[in-house]
Amino acid sequence: MPSFECEKCKRQFSRKYNYIRHINKKKTCIPIIGSSVPNEKNEQDNIKKHECEYCNRRYKQKQHLTRHLKKCNVKPFKCEHCDKRYKRNSHLTRHLKTCSIKNQKEIELLKKELLKRRIKRRIKRRIKRRIKRRIKRRIKRYV
Repeated sequence: MPSFECEKCKRQFSRKYNYIRHINKKKTCIPIIGSSVPNEKNEQDNIKKHECEYCNRRYKQKQHLTRHLKKCNVKPFKCEHCDKRYKRNSHLTRHLKTCSIKNQKEIELLKKELLKRRIKRRIKRRIKRRIKRRIKRRIKRYV
């Protein structure tokens, strides 16, 4: 297989297109002085600075990371009721409409609220009755 080598940095390329692209790039390549290995790559090319925050994989280019994020099995949207996870917010909202645990919790809350209302009504009625009785007693005393 033919090999193309940059005269400045001693980097080797297996394809002519990559070699020409390397030579024509705006930033000139850094010459490697005293390198014992002729096909050693620049350290700058090996740095993977773009990291996936979910699975910690690293990429040289940002576009590779964005492509990975589309396929990465990451589900950042979590149902607060049943702990199911989804890739998209729209899927989570669709789930929330039919989430059985959420519905059960809402039903329990409604029952508690109704019970509280009933108890308050009963207390109010009792208080009204007592007040009416007291008023009637006082009226009887004076009449």
